[in-house]
Amino acid sequence: MKISFKISDSRESLIELLNKVKGLLIKHNNMSFDGLSPAEIGMDLGIVIEQLQNGERIDKEYLKALFAPTAPIQECAIANDWSDEYLRLSSEFDDLIALQHPL
Repeated sequence: MKISFKISDSRESLIELLNKVKGLLIKHNNMSFDGLSPAEIGMDLGIVIEQLQNGERIDKEYLKALFAPTAPIQECAIANDWSDEYLRLSSEFDDLIALQHPL
């Protein structure tokens, strides 16, 4: 039996943001950043998106590490000319991740 629940606005906004970042990552080259390719980072984000949609716990610290300055997402953004978009998205990410509570 699947339990139904309402996804909070902050979770829904985080899902939307992660989907945007995932889309940007998947479009770009296969260079590795800290040992992770954009496709691998995108797959990790996909797992987190699914966890959020299912009301499951997420690894906030891992996500914070991916979005940190000079971490894989920023390195990919710089290498693929979307660093301004990254700065906007990472700022929004910081606000949204702070609102996420363990279930």
